[in-house]
Amino acid sequence: MNYNHHQIVERWLRRFRGCLNFCYGSDSQLITMELHKGGVQLLSVPQNKNIFNTRKYRLYNFLPKTLYTALERFGNIYLLGISLIMLIDPTLSPFYRWITIFPVGLSVIFYVFMEFILDIRRQSHDHKINMQTTSRGAKDGSLETIKWSDIQIGDVLYLIKGDIVPADIILLDTGQVRDREAICMVDTQYYDGKSTLTKKKSSYLTQLIVLRTRLKNQFPEYRKMLTGKLEYEAPNGNTERFHGRLKLKKDPKNEELTIDNFIPKGTKIKQTSWLFGLVVYVGENTKTMQSSHYNAQKHSFEEKQCNFYSFLMACLSLFFTLISIIVLLARSDEGNFALLIDNNTTNGMKVFQLAILYAQLIPSTLYLLLDFVNFISLFKYEINQIEDNITKYVKINTSNNLSDLGHVDYMLIDKTGTLTTSYYKLDNLFVWFPIIYFEL
Repeated sequence: MNYNHHQIVERWLRRFRGCLNFCYGSDSQLITMELHKGGVQLLSVPQNKNIFNTRKYRLYNFLPKTLYTALERFGNIYLLGISLIMLIDPTLSPFYRWITIFPVGLSVIFYVFMEFILDIRRQSHDHKINMQTTSRGAKDGSLETIKWSDIQIGDVLYLIKGDIVPADIILLDTGQVRDREAICMVDTQYYDGKSTLTKKKSSYLTQLIVLRTRLKNQFPEYRKMLTGKLEYEAPNGNTERFHGRLKLKKDPKNEELTIDNFIPKGTKIKQTSWLFGLVVYVGENTKTMQSSHYNAQKHSFEEKQCNFYSFLMACLSLFFTLISIIVLLARSDEGNFALLIDNNTTNGMKVFQLAILYAQLIPSTLYLLLDFVNFISLFKYEINQIEDNITKYVKINTSNNLSDLGHVDYMLIDKTGTLTTSYYKLDNLFVWFPIIYFEL
């Protein structure tokens, strides 16, 4: 088949685009939004609700996931297998047949109960966040108060100093002008852990650097200039990058938007009296949710240690079983003692009898006690924090988080500014109740 020059080029271009889509997935796609007087006229993606959801389970998968997580602990798996042998043939067990499966079942039931309570707490916490209110520009030009869960892509939000940003937004205009730029400072401590304030700049196409203009802080008039087209990247978990392109009808130029124009959800507005922001991501598509692992199953250090030592004890019990079988065979009066086990079923079942006997080396209530202590400590820690006025509000949504407190291998200290001495002096270190004083 003969191809001309244009067909060959077009074919290789299609292959190149296919490689880009395969390598970058949804990141290579762009979301297109057309605005008309501050309202969304056309959007290339379906609208979603701005619902904050950190629940790990749903009604249809709660029992399967919790049972699987509880039974994937090695000690529970091994003891469950031993218990099934005891239930199938009670004559093999030197103990009562329910002596092993009862604590294992109790441990699994308590774990399911604990996860149910914690998931209810997470749902209650999410509901409080979704029911918070903010101000949004309405179609008639007025400012209306809406819930966070009712925010949609393309809404223009009006936020004041001290407000928490309810969705990912692009900064349009602020009440602070410095060096002919409308800027604001945001506190990203709850977003990326940085305690210093981060500077954000408004789009130069939408900012008004003259403070006394009639459009400044007047949404009914300001919204008339918000007519144009916005293209930006699809939702992704890269918190250090944002790329978009803004074109307004009043200006023939295009503006490239970067992370400096982007304010993520969960940050706090600082050092500006007010700002306008255009919503670009909501709900599960925000960078906070895309980069987080709320639904990931976490295992504490103590749980990992319990699994490791349970595995060692299981290996030790199987080793004792093997040694005991060898001793029994060696003490047999038959010359060909290897055939004794094969031909005599009673003696052959001694392997399972000895395995049941030595399985008691693994504490059957180990995980039950661990979960109980973590569950009680969770509420105790929250009560102590509130009573001692250490923080205003403490919320722990995972019971095994407390188990990892204190497991610090390295402490990294950073000093902002110029170092005047070559050493640090640690004034005090709070470890539960005692105070330790020492010099590094």
